[in-house]
Amino acid sequence: MNGELNPNYQDVYVFTNDFAALQKDSTSFSLKDGLLEAQSEQDICKVICFSPDHSKSLAEMSVKEIIKVAKVWKS
Repeated sequence: MNGELNPNYQDVYVFTNDFAALQKDSTSFSLKDGLLEAQSEQDICKVICFSPDHSKSLAEMSVKEIIKVAKVWKS
């Protein structure tokens, strides 16, 4: 969406989501109405591609590949 192209990655790849649910500059609000309570959040959302093979699930990956994904989750 933003015009950037992903590189030809061969491993776990992370990038900022163009259609994120959270935004850095969203308007702050707070709502309390009986049992309903809500408040805004501001941040960014990232996409993690586990592998260049998008049809692969964690169950189909090697332990070495899964460890790489877990290290990205942890960071």
